[in-house]
Amino acid sequence: MFLRIILACIPLFGFCSKFDLLIRSGYYNFSSQMVRDIFGNGGAVVQIQGDLAMGEDAFFWVNADNLTTRGKSIGNLDPTYLNITSVSFGPALRCKPCDWMRPYIGVGPIGAWVHTEDHSPFLSPSLNSFSMGIVGKLGVDFLYKERFIVEAFFDYSYQPLFEGLFPALDDVSINMGGYKTGLGIGYAF
Repeated sequence: MFLRIILACIPLFGFCSKFDLLIRSGYYNFSSQMVRDIFGNGGAVVQIQGDLAMGEDAFFWVNADNLTTRGKSIGNLDPTYLNITSVSFGPALRCKPCDWMRPYIGVGPIGAWVHTEDHSPFLSPSLNSFSMGIVGKLGVDFLYKERFIVEAFFDYSYQPLFEGLFPALDDVSINMGGYKTGLGIGYAF
């Protein structure tokens, strides 16, 4: 499914004259203490991002990412599995203080498909849910020969999940968001 999302987003950038395509990898730290208690601090995340230039100082980005991690349920420490596939997009502003560096800041909506499996007798054995939220992005692109990109990034998302992981907490939202820090490599077309 992650590959389908990536392939669906790429043609959006083929109709323009200036766009960047990046492969990014980093670490996803969960914001929610409850989620950290089950899955630890986070896990490795893999992303693909396309940036469409909208003038010199602005661009529109589309990002798809995937996180898969394992943990242990609270109490009985039963094995638990989590998969989050996210798609986000939005506008961003950047400046170019020199020829080889482009800091940027952006914001936009994020949607995530959340799948968990749990072997605890007290929890639902499987949960499939959709979470909508907001993401903020900070980063710096370093350019080599104006085409090759190395990027350092920091993304923070707030993604409330309203469908209860615990049957007794159906009316409580759990923030599946957090911050992602990492590096990316790409090419400017």
